[in-house]
Formats: sequence, structure tokens, C-alpha cells
Amino acid sequence: QLADDGERVLLIDADPQGSLSQGFFGSERVEGLPASETLTAVFRATTPLDPMPLIVPTPFERLDIVRSNHTLATHNTPEPETLGLAQYAFASLIERLPGYDWVLFDCPPNLYACSWNALVASDAVIIPTPPEDFGTQGLRAVHQAIESAAQLNPRIQRLGHLITRRDSRLLIHHAYEQKLRKLYDDVFDVVVPEASAFKVA
Repeated sequence: QLADDGERVLLIDADPQGSLSQGFFGSERVEGLPASETLTAVFRATTPLDPMPLIVPTPFERLDIVRSNHTLATHNTPEPETLGLAQYAFASLIERLPGYDWVLFDCPPNLYACSWNALVASDAVIIPTPPEDFGTQGLRAVHQAIESAAQLNPRIQRLGHLITRRDSRLLIHHAYEQKLRKLYDDVFDVVVPEASAFKVA
């Protein structure tokens, strides 16, 4: 939508599963990429990296991506606060980016090195939140991680919780959505529904 509105957008796939990259280019092509053509190169670099060779256009105008695949997994380690300068790998990358209006990180569902790097590099965080028990259990840890990242990146802010994959037929989803809106004053009005057509596609 941002690109459609005329903004220049860069997506950074920070998830070793590479689902975002595969959505654009297919699993076979993405899984076959050498580490040097993916976000993994940022962790392997011994000097500040030129981001341009990592950026590839998607089929959509004004929408580019830095791809990821399984080679990133070895760098997505726990206890990221102990990584020293490697905590700033993503921040160093986006400092050298040419003229993008938006840089969006797609993070893995854990708080290891890749998500931590994204927090240290970002201005704001949106927390996707399924309206059910397992989806909400980890929110406290996410909030604490954002607060901890603010010690290295004072400009970061929690933009809000985005309720995702809500099934309007399930009473439990309605109940959890109401609970989330009562607990947090930054839950977006927009809700992303569960869409069977997406899976079928």
C-alpha cells in the first residue's frame, strides 16, 4: 500500500525461514541463494557493508527487498545483548541506504539476534498479535525487549499491537480482542482477519 501511494519502500526479511522472500520469488529460488546475496552477508561482513548488492526489486514498483534464507539461522542466536557490535549490524546497513521513505523489517517469532537487531535499528515497532492464548503469552517479553533496546536506540517507540488472523466466527477471538483492547491503549482499530483464500492461494 505504501508503494502504491508513491512511497519508496524497502523490505528486509530478517526471518531465517525466508517466508517474505519466498512470497515474492518462490521457495526453490530463495533457498538456493548464496549467503552473500542475502541478509546473512551483513553478519559475515568484517567491515561496513554496501547494501546495494543485497537489494533486489520485487515485481511491484517502488518496492524492493533484502532477501533471507536458512543461512541466516546460525546468526540468529539467543542472548543478543551479548553480541557487542553485531547488535548494530542492521542499523549500520540502513544508515547506508539510498533514499527510501520506509524500511520495514519482517522479524522471526523470537527475540534472538535478528529481532534484536531490528529493534536497535528501528524508529517504531508494530506487534502482530493473534487473539488467542499462545499469541498473547509472549507480549510481556516483547515489551521488555523494546524497553531494553531503547537503551541502545532511544528513538524507538511502540507503535501498537495489530490483531491478526482473527476468525470472526470464534467467540474466543472476540473475547481476546476485547481483553487486549482493555489491557493496552495502543491496539490498532484495523484488524487483519484469518483468510482461507490466502492459504489456498
